[in-house]
Amino acid sequence: TKFHEWKETFAKVEMARKLFPDDPRARVKSIRVSAALPGGHATQMAVLLENQSREKLLEANRGFRLALGSKRLKSTLWVAVEDKGDSIVITGRGLGHGVGMCQVGAYRMADLGHSSIHILEFYYPGAKVKKLY
Repeated sequence: TKFHEWKETFAKVEMARKLFPDDPRARVKSIRVSAALPGGHATQMAVLLENQSREKLLEANRGFRLALGSKRLKSTLWVAVEDKGDSIVITGRGLGHGVGMCQVGAYRMADLGHSSIHILEFYYPGAKVKKLY
């Protein structure tokens, strides 16, 4: 899909304004992923501001992604975070929360005639769907 890989560019001035709205003097110097899940989804971002020696740690989804805009940062699966001088370029993959089921893929499988049980078992190998009532 078009969301397999995406790239967004943020001016550092824009990032500072959105990430630290209560500090008009904040200037982003650099950012990096400081913690991630085994599958690659970022869980924590470290932001270094100009004229500061310690990084500020932000939760990757709520504190960083949602502050910058979930329509631009489509997931927390970031392949690269590049400093381009006055801007930061984030390259990512996917669209969503990373729990394992691609909604576009599931929709396409259904469109091809696969059952809901088959789709669930495809995305969650080893799981079995069974009636409990």
